Amino acid sequence: MLIRVRAFGINRSELFTRQGHSPSVTFPRVLGIEAVGTVEAAPGGEFTTAALPTGVCLTAYHVGKVFHLDEIVEAHRTMEENRAGGKIVVLT
Repeated sequence: MLIRVRAFGINRSELFTRQGHSPSVTFPRVLGIEAVGTVEAAPGGEFTTAALPTGVCLTAYHVGKVFHLDEIVEAHRTMEENRAGGKIVVLT
């Protein structure tokens, strides 16, 4: 499935991995476990784009700070220093 990512969250698991505390992870690697976007293609046949929901986002998180992708360094600093006050979201 190909998803055009519109925004993603960063969290402590990415920080932990980036600091080298995940011995099973090898780099280069794209980190990230939370994303929202648009399904662009589902070529494997398991899904059809018509069968997937659109425009729905359910979350139990409080969004503390929102950054643009060109501010990713500041987003990580904010997380490292516990200045977010909630979930950190990065817009692409």
